[in-house]
Amino acid sequence: PKGVILYFEGLDCSGKSSTGGLVQAALEQSGYEVGMRQYNRPPTAEQRMRPWMDRFDVPGSSSFLDLSQTQDEDGEHIGLVWDRGPAGDFVYGNLHELSPEDKKKRYDEFITFDKECREKDILFLKLFFVTNRDSIAKTLGKRLAQKKMARDLTTWLQACRSRGEVDDVSFEGLEAISAHIDPTDFIAFNQYERNLRFFSNFVMNTDSDENPWVVVNTGDRYAARKALMSSFREHLNEFQSRGQRCSPCLGPKASVSSAKTEAIGVDEMMKK
Repeated sequence: PKGVILYFEGLDCSGKSSTGGLVQAALEQSGYEVGMRQYNRPPTAEQRMRPWMDRFDVPGSSSFLDLSQTQDEDGEHIGLVWDRGPAGDFVYGNLHELSPEDKKKRYDEFITFDKECREKDILFLKLFFVTNRDSIAKTLGKRLAQKKMARDLTTWLQACRSRGEVDDVSFEGLEAISAHIDPTDFIAFNQYERNLRFFSNFVMNTDSDENPWVVVNTGDRYAARKALMSSFREHLNEFQSRGQRCSPCLGPKASVSSAKTEAIGVDEMMKK
């Protein structure tokens, strides 16, 4: 495809950056220019005045991502990573408060967007990351330990510099480690069941035979990464052939009605 959108969605601390980043790296190694968009904030007042899906960029929507610059089959290809996206508006915004009729309108908008991507030769790979509470707790514990180590190292380096023991002290990377965890991570952890329910509702109501969601259970990170790369390769092959539908990476896809509003069971989702 001339364009690829990698949509990383799902629970906090479920491996979106680390595991999903493997697909991004594969795109870059294949010659794609890859941009990043973060949609972890609710839409602005101005954005709410426009159609809901308009605020989500696609390859070709700006000069940096202009697909018209590709002159031939060997021309530049564009990739775009969405760090969170439309589903987040239901989980962290207020769209979950909409009436069933208005929710369905949003689902239909997303499905239409998905279809238009295929018509524009853009592969829209929708990755839904899930994991269990114990795995999230371990990740939070590691990040807390790393933050404390970064803070202690910063204090030690500052002391060394003040005593003149070193001429040039670099704090590069320490701030990023400290910023890798904040109170919102613990709020999300306490709302694990709620968030998984809202996410799964969105996934089930926007699934399709033509381009199903890929459910990535990162409870076992190694197995999840192998399965994800295999599924990505399958999606690329299916997109090129425009033949049979792609299959989700971790288990068979159940038939999903666009009018379905009940959440998939937590146990069922975690087994996918």
